[in-house]
Amino acid sequence: MTSPAPAADGIRAPERTAPAGVGAAEPLVRLQDWLLRHAADLARGATLEGFRLYLHPVPHPFYRNTAVPLTDDADWPAALLRLRRHLGERQLPARIECFAELFPRLARALESGGFRIERSPAMLAEAHRGTTAADVRVPDRLAPAEARGFLDAMLSAFGGAPARRVEVQRLLACHLARRLRLAWRRRGGRILAGAALGICGDTAELMGVFTATDCRGQGHARAVCTALGDRFARGGGRFLWLAAEDAATDLYARLGFRVVGTRLEAFPLPLASA
Repeated sequence: MTSPAPAADGIRAPERTAPAGVGAAEPLVRLQDWLLRHAADLARGATLEGFRLYLHPVPHPFYRNTAVPLTDDADWPAALLRLRRHLGERQLPARIECFAELFPRLARALESGGFRIERSPAMLAEAHRGTTAADVRVPDRLAPAEARGFLDAMLSAFGGAPARRVEVQRLLACHLARRLRLAWRRRGGRILAGAALGICGDTAELMGVFTATDCRGQGHARAVCTALGDRFARGGGRFLWLAAEDAATDLYARLGFRVVGTRLEAFPLPLASA
């Protein structure tokens, strides 16, 4: 057994108790189950061959229509063609999301099945109580102006357009239902950094982590992520996970996360281009 990674306040890496092999996949099995349960909390579900398809009738600021595979024993060439036809006939944008190590046959079939593939490290940590900086806000009640301010600051940091009203309303509804938590650091009337948690049961996805362009490298993102981990742990949460960009894995490792696998996303190409 290896020791946990050095911890930041509020987050620590889980111990690895199993050698490489079947037991090492246990965190991914847990996270794959989380994908299904969390999507079912947020969107309408429909079953297609090999997939559970979740559709959002109202736009969500963080999540999109998603097809989650159910077993790697499916006839993937046929299942992928049906999925692309189903989406194309309805003009529905959607993505496949899973953990690549659990679905090796699907991963091999995606490109020839007409999908564009993206992969990123999946990282996992345990949440525990720590210390939240005084100037980091983690509201229990979220005001509409706060929701819009957070989304606009996040989208600006990512080079996107201002938030749509429907996204602000969906964010407020998810926050009220305790499926979502936000944290941000504001100084001089300006949000410098922020992050969000998508929550289902005792596990949450850390997402939307941003820092204003001219404020990077000053510890602001670390402070808001730590605050979210602390608040989640105080409410009974146990595990945090995220899909990191390769360049950001060192940052999240310093926050206590460790790589446990590969998050795979696949986007259907137009049927005529396959």
